[in-house]
Amino acid sequence: MHVCSTRLGLKLTELELIHLEQCQTCKFEHQTLTDLRLCANNSPLIVPPEVVWQKLQKSTVITNKIKRPLWQKITVMAASTLFAGFSWLIFNNYQLQNQLEYVLQVNQSLELQLIQNSMPTFRQAQLLNKVRKLEIQLMEATTTAEKLNLLKIRQSLIGDMVKLQQKGKKYEFSI
Repeated sequence: MHVCSTRLGLKLTELELIHLEQCQTCKFEHQTLTDLRLCANNSPLIVPPEVVWQKLQKSTVITNKIKRPLWQKITVMAASTLFAGFSWLIFNNYQLQNQLEYVLQVNQSLELQLIQNSMPTFRQAQLLNKVRKLEIQLMEATTTAEKLNLLKIRQSLIGDMVKLQQKGKKYEFSI
């Protein structure tokens, strides 16, 4: 085990001294560091001229006072606002897409329940007529929110048709 190089040049333990007698590499490093420490302690400190200190002070003051121009600050704010806006739009679009898919699935399941009864009643026929008018409005709708509202209305009409079907023909008027 070699002597720790950070301890070289200081007072060493007996084990470390024995190791130094046996290991030439550690002995050379120990001697070099001891000599270097003695030379460093004996050499006088050199103080730079006052002009150098003044230049150093001015250079740190200048680097601390560097400010960004106004157009850079405005650009950074605009980019941040744009990023936040796009993030909100993406999230909002994602939510609307999920709602739209859910409403479509519910409508499909209700339509499957209606298909089971092949002969619609008079009230179901009236509701079916309203559903067809809503589907025309749905094709003409441009925004996702408008489509979502129309699909929810369609869902409620089809739900009413399913309820009428479940009640049976005894609740239907006959002439």
